[in-house]
Amino acid sequence: MPYVISVPQLSGMRSHCCYKESHVEPLYQSLKSAPHVTVYKKDEIPDGYHYKNNIRVAPIVAVADEGWMLVAKNWDPWQLSYKGNHGFNNSLNSMFGFFIAHGPAFKKGGLVDSFPSVDIYPLMCHILDIKPNSNNGTMAIVSMLLRTSPSSWKVFVLGTSCANS
Repeated sequence: MPYVISVPQLSGMRSHCCYKESHVEPLYQSLKSAPHVTVYKKDEIPDGYHYKNNIRVAPIVAVADEGWMLVAKNWDPWQLSYKGNHGFNNSLNSMFGFFIAHGPAFKKGGLVDSFPSVDIYPLMCHILDIKPNSNNGTMAIVSMLLRTSPSSWKVFVLGTSCANS
């Protein structure tokens, strides 16, 4: 279980602080000195979070450091069934997913550097010979996992083998 930080409103790794406009600055000043948490005003949220341009985002957002969790002030540790959480910065190694692929389209024993999960969509479209919709993924890294000859692939559709061309 991670270490915990008590906050007024519970939201896992992130807490939205919604108060009167006149309270935003004093609250921000008070929270930014708290240990193991980074506090942002809405316009200061890093672009990498892809988070600040929504009307539902509160004027102040607190993000717990890796290994820490924000909990409600009156939380009961016996009620907490901690199996994981979300909301940490996705650039942290501990937030990376893993990708395992097996099948006729993939090289045996292929390894690549980590890549964004959005790259899986164009990869699957390429393998299935489907034109992808507009997306943020690329084939730059994942293409190195593929065999060079698509004609050698066999795709099984509903239990029927058919050659992929």
